Amino acid sequence: MIASKDDIKKLRDMTGCGIADCKKALEETNGDFNKAIEYLREKGLAKSVKKADREASEGRVFGLVENNCGILVEINCETDFVGNSKDFRDFGEKVTKILLKNKVKSNENIPSEVEGLRGETVLKLNENIKINRIKYIEGDNLHPIVTFIQMGKDGTIIKYKLDKEVNLDNSTKEILEDIAVTASFYKPSYKVYENIEKERLEKERELVMKELKNDPKFANKPDNVLSNIVEGKLRKNFQNECIMELPYYKDETKNIKTLISEVSKKIGANLDIEEFYFVKI
Repeated sequence: MIASKDDIKKLRDMTGCGIADCKKALEETNGDFNKAIEYLREKGLAKSVKKADREASEGRVFGLVENNCGILVEINCETDFVGNSKDFRDFGEKVTKILLKNKVKSNENIPSEVEGLRGETVLKLNENIKINRIKYIEGDNLHPIVTFIQMGKDGTIIKYKLDKEVNLDNSTKEILEDIAVTASFYKPSYKVYENIEKERLEKERELVMKELKNDPKFANKPDNVLSNIVEGKLRKNFQNECIMELPYYKDETKNIKTLISEVSKKIGANLDIEEFYFVKI
């Protein structure tokens, strides 16, 4: 029989074995899952099978940018000791490179080459290993991409946008990386204040207005003045949730919007942030 994609995925979830191994096991056992598991064990994959249901909550986040494309990959293991080992880090770097080269966007499309490496590493390190979240972003000369990894546990990826092609010198590239570092501290959900959901803003606006009206200092203020104060407080309250409003970590007198404006003038092209994502273990 020819194994279906859904059955292969199911056996892979049950055993942690590679896609190619699961496919062959199902075809050799005519789709019987119990026999397929026995087949995998008989073929020397017993250790991987036995470890597949063990919790893997430690690990590392890996990041890579090549040829205008970038990727973040979360790879989990069972213990922090293994996660910090050279073997695990070497495995993660190899896997990240393969996933980037193949433009893999989710762990549902892991190449067989990666599955083979994972199986070997499970046996070598004696722990369950899972490739979890993957964030792949494709860029080009107008869309430079930057990644930042903090202590192996915290990954940030940002895709910028230029309105014309320019050569970015090292100091400019460093600033783009600094923005990723700043974003990593705060992990904002929005690009700008105006992107925040109206319902959420309205709920917060009502709460702030009630606070002001209950404060004796604002008792005699007219509604239009109170409204202006409320809007100012709202922007301040949501400052750390909007990437453009974040204080630049090297100079907190500037926010990211100001910094990007300065970079735009320096390079002679309009720079903007198009996408940003975070992966944290």
